[in-house]
This record gives sequence, structure tokens and C-alpha cells, in this order.
Amino acid sequence: MMFSSRSLVAATAALSLISSSVAAVLEGSITPATYVPGGNTNLAMYWGAGVNEQELSTFCYESTVDIIPIGFMNAFPAQGNGLPGFVAGDYGCWGPEGYPYYQGPGYDGDNDPENNLLPSRCPNIQQDIPLCQQLGKKILLSLGGGSGNYQLTGAADGVAFAEFLWGAYGPYNQSWIDLNPATNIRPFDRGLYNTSTSTDYQIDIDGFDFDIELAPTDSAAGYIALVNRLRELMARDNPSKTYIISGAPQCSLPEPNMGDLITGAKFDLLWIQFYNTPSCSAREYFTPVPGGHFNFDQWVTFVNSGKSAGNL
Repeated sequence: MMFSSRSLVAATAALSLISSSVAAVLEGSITPATYVPGGNTNLAMYWGAGVNEQELSTFCYESTVDIIPIGFMNAFPAQGNGLPGFVAGDYGCWGPEGYPYYQGPGYDGDNDPENNLLPSRCPNIQQDIPLCQQLGKKILLSLGGGSGNYQLTGAADGVAFAEFLWGAYGPYNQSWIDLNPATNIRPFDRGLYNTSTSTDYQIDIDGFDFDIELAPTDSAAGYIALVNRLRELMARDNPSKTYIISGAPQCSLPEPNMGDLITGAKFDLLWIQFYNTPSCSAREYFTPVPGGHFNFDQWVTFVNSGKSAGNL
């Protein structure tokens, strides 16, 4: 169907505060929510990148949560010595204090170990993702965020990054591992005790979220190629699974950071940030301020003019 007001409301509501009884779920009196493709009641909740957070599994028992993007991958290969950088707050992944970062291969002829930013082990995330998926939650890896210095430069950059993300976080592929024998980069497969070659855990992420809050320097050519290549890989390697490509643009139009990407690539879900830009926030619908405008209808028109028309 076309991108509609109902689907946009559902996506926007994903950023609402969630409250439910975990104890009731554990006792079996509440059935945990399950993502429904094409539904208009799916609810997403970001996890990670904060301090003093509860375990990921805590929220997977929430009866109202369907999708959990883990944030944030806030450095890309050009900024991370040939590998991305990942921040998961104070819970989930460990860098130098517990385990070393992966050693990057360098980027564009420059190898600087100071820029290694990808933790080599994520024991808590590794433990929780399979449980969350068994409970019917969709677990996404969120790229971007409000901090960091991430950029892609051109379509080739985007395709290469897609190949890496799929090999490292998608379904286990021994052929891809064989191409990277020195590092065996499968961060979510590695926990506290298993070795770098252990296959006890083979986690297949449920998709990728784009929270791009820095304006691209290449008119989004890299991001568009990244999304398109991810879709090709999803269809090629695991067509029976429902993967998700989602996005979290600012509400301003034109959208300076994700506008070209939304026009040029197909998304399954968008949760517009109708909360942190006063001039276009949802609050404007109830308490308008001079010069402000809740631009819900404009977003419906904008999304339906691009590649996502009929997909959301």
C-alpha cells in the first residue's frame, strides 16, 4: 500500500515511552509483542549508547515492544581504520579494558591503530539477542546517531560497507570468514569465553536502522548504495526471512541529513523524529508557536514521492 497516515503514526509512536509489567511476562500472563510486517501497530524502542541501562533482555520481555534497534555504529570504515566503530553504552561490548578492539586493515592506504573502534567481543549482547529473537522481537543494528564523525564517500564506499555489515552481522557465511582469516570479524558471535573461531553462537541480525544526523558529503550516494546492496544480499542469502531497513529522520523538510537517502532508497519503516525540532514537532499540533507547523501531511507526500512509495 502507499505510505499512509496510519503507518506514519505507528512509526512515530515508536519513540514513545514504554511501560509494562516484565514480571507478568515472565509468569506467562502476557504474550510478548511480535513484529507484524505491514502492520500499523509495531512499536520500536532504541537500546544502547546510554549509561546505567538495563539489560537488553529486560526490554525483550516487554509486552509492547516489537523492534529494538541497538545503537550506535557511529564510525564508518573511513573513520575507523577500515572497520566501523560501535558504541553500546556501558553494557554489551568491550574494548581495550576487557578485550582488544579488532585491528583494522587501514583505509585508503593509511593504517592508524589509534582509530581502531570496533570492540572484539559483545558477551551480553551475544547472550540476549537469541532470547529476544525467540520472543519474536526484531533486533536491528542502528547506524549513525547524534555523536561521532561518520561519513561515506561515493557508491563504491557504500557497497563495500554493505558487504562488511552483512558478513559481520548477517547470517554466518564461512566463505566470507575465509576472506578475513586474520580477524574473523563476527562481533556478536563472540562472548566472554568462546574463542575467535567458535561457532557456538551464529547471530543473524534482523536488519539495519539509519539514524543519520550528519549531512552526507556525497549527496547520499554512499548511503543509497549501502541500502540497495543490503537488500540484494538479504534476498540472495536468506529470502525466507523478513529483514528490516528502517530510518529515523529529523522532522524538518527538506531533511538535510536523510532526505536524499529516503528519496533514493527503499525503506520498510520510518520513525520521524516529531519531538526534538520545535518548528515541526507533534506538539505543534496542540500548542502552535509562531512560525511552527506540524508537517505530518508533508511527510506523507514526501515519502510517497520516493523509492519507498507502496512499501511502507
